[in-house]
Amino acid sequence: MLLAFTFILIAPMVEAGNYTPLLRVKVSDIYLTAGEENTIEIELRNTGSYSVYEVEAILTSTNPGIAVIDKGHMIFNEIEAEKSKRYRPVIYVDEDTPIGPYTLTLTLTYRQMYKLGTPYIHTTSLQIGVVVVNASKPKIGLRIGLTDPHLTAGEENEVSLEVRNRGSETLRDIEVTLTSNTPYIAVLDGLLDIDELKPGESEYRAITLAVPSGAPKGVYTLTATATYRDEDGESHSDVETIGVSIEDVKVERETTILLESYEASSLEAKPGESLTLTLNLKCVGAEAYEVKVTLTPDPMGIFSLLTPSLQYIGDLKPGERTSVSYKLRVDGEAKAGQYPLT
Repeated sequence: MLLAFTFILIAPMVEAGNYTPLLRVKVSDIYLTAGEENTIEIELRNTGSYSVYEVEAILTSTNPGIAVIDKGHMIFNEIEAEKSKRYRPVIYVDEDTPIGPYTLTLTLTYRQMYKLGTPYIHTTSLQIGVVVVNASKPKIGLRIGLTDPHLTAGEENEVSLEVRNRGSETLRDIEVTLTSNTPYIAVLDGLLDIDELKPGESEYRAITLAVPSGAPKGVYTLTATATYRDEDGESHSDVETIGVSIEDVKVERETTILLESYEASSLEAKPGESLTLTLNLKCVGAEAYEVKVTLTPDPMGIFSLLTPSLQYIGDLKPGERTSVSYKLRVDGEAKAGQYPLT
């Protein structure tokens, strides 16, 4: 008798892992307001059959005026199958950012384990769309700044101070005081009054900042304090710090008083006689202030002064000429010769 046996061998089956990305990203609250901190919500959902581990999410912005300021870098140890993780990054949008659509970049990196224990690191980047829909205007406020905050040491710098109404109400009785926080910069006439500024309107005033020649180059600060009234008559005040920089040093020209020539009332003076000596002077270089001239008689006592030795001339501009005269008497016992005067 022939017996026939049929054997059925059951081999263990190995299920291949899903090599496609398992995380699905969903973003909500994508409409942003300029001038404010905005919060969006990001949901990471594991749509696979197994957990994913060491999930790292990095949200970045390359748009000027849009920055991720909180929760831009998140790490989750594990997201189980069919489970989600949510988090809320904070996006700051500058008040000058134009209304319109923008994109942020979300980079995801996670580790996936398969039945045989083989790990697989997956990285992907995707674009997240956000929309700036309106601009948040502060209802009341001033913006104060200098149009050209670059100064030169050794001179009085004239700069333009801008006072701008950045709010949505008309401001009245505006008083702005500009003061210096450093001994190297002096604010001349730093108080200005403005009757009224409508929303978005600016007023410009010339301000003089005096900087001594020995001031070190560098960045310094000024303080602008403003008081004003709103449309309801309520008083407000703002304080702003304004940065300025000393970048150059003025090269001072030397001042010289030149003795161009001199004249005597007589070419020869006899003992006991008097004569008049006139000195012709010229200002060379920079302007000279409070000029004084002193004539010293000769040390031998041959000449004596009949007029004061010190004479005051005053201020002289570059290239200006002037003269000063002295009356001298020759000693009665003077011998013939030449004698110096200083």
